[in-house]
Amino acid sequence: MKRLKEKVLRRMVQFGKCEIKQIPRAENSKADELARMGSHLDDIHAKRVTILIVRPEGRTQENNFVGRPQSESWMDQIRRYLETGNLPEDKDEARRVKKVSGRFFIEGGYLFKKSFTTPVLRCLNSEEAWEVMKEIHEGSCGNHTGGRSLATKILRNGYFWPTIQRDSIQMVRTCVKCQMHGNVHHAPAIEIEFTCPAWPFDHWGLNIIGPFPPTTG
Repeated sequence: MKRLKEKVLRRMVQFGKCEIKQIPRAENSKADELARMGSHLDDIHAKRVTILIVRPEGRTQENNFVGRPQSESWMDQIRRYLETGNLPEDKDEARRVKKVSGRFFIEGGYLFKKSFTTPVLRCLNSEEAWEVMKEIHEGSCGNHTGGRSLATKILRNGYFWPTIQRDSIQMVRTCVKCQMHGNVHHAPAIEIEFTCPAWPFDHWGLNIIGPFPPTTG
């Protein structure tokens, strides 16, 4: 309402004369026309209802992501070397980029990774990787598998990024449905600490366990 009020005040300056009239709720028939239409129709499926979608114009600057600087992706150095031949100034980093770039190639503006056991893998940045993990894990055909199984499915679907194993395991650990409906892990809440006794049966009390019954063997 505050943004709408400011917008109305700015528009009022453009007119020579303005008159503001308040309409009571009971007399505002246009706002309730769509809500009352269903109760007045005998067969609503045989009628046509026009739906008007009003998009908000008062978008704030904080919600506008256009022009926000993007962080450098792991693909940028490889793509830059394959397209222009430029290498980083650091010698060790330049040697590493030149070595790993032989496993990649560019086709149609996208970076792909060569593979022997799987199809050609399309390389993804962090944002694209998150969307692919979410769709395969909990999408229309997802079955909420484990972390390693999720990483294998992503590779079989033809996608790759360097931290695919770690990101898949982390996503499964933070999935709410997997935590609610998954199997109960019978593991202690804290790490078990081992205490070494000074001599045998140091931590035992004979008055608690009683005498040892004699047995053969």
